[in-house]
Amino acid sequence: MLTTTCSSYAVFRAQRIDNLLSAPRRALMPAMKRPQKITFGEMRESGVRRVLIFCSDYKCSHSMVMDADMWADTLRLSDIEDGFVCKACGKRGADVRPNFPSARMGH
Repeated sequence: MLTTTCSSYAVFRAQRIDNLLSAPRRALMPAMKRPQKITFGEMRESGVRRVLIFCSDYKCSHSMVMDADMWADTLRLSDIEDGFVCKACGKRGADVRPNFPSARMGH
């Protein structure tokens, strides 16, 4: 049976809190991974030839549309996201999505 006194538990807990506070923030939080997206080939099979590219900084919200013909069919949309740098705010990373045609009402 493990027994501890209140004072030894308080010291242990204080040491753990100090260790956590002094650790780099990256070590405390798991790395965020972007979800794996469809390939450019799959996107083209559905009839979409252009992509929407959004800045990864939600406060910036800069976006643009690009032709997707330059990328290989086997490449995933998520594979190119880290290579973009926003011209408006300078942040690296983007959210790349297929540019589906807008829905037309009544047809």
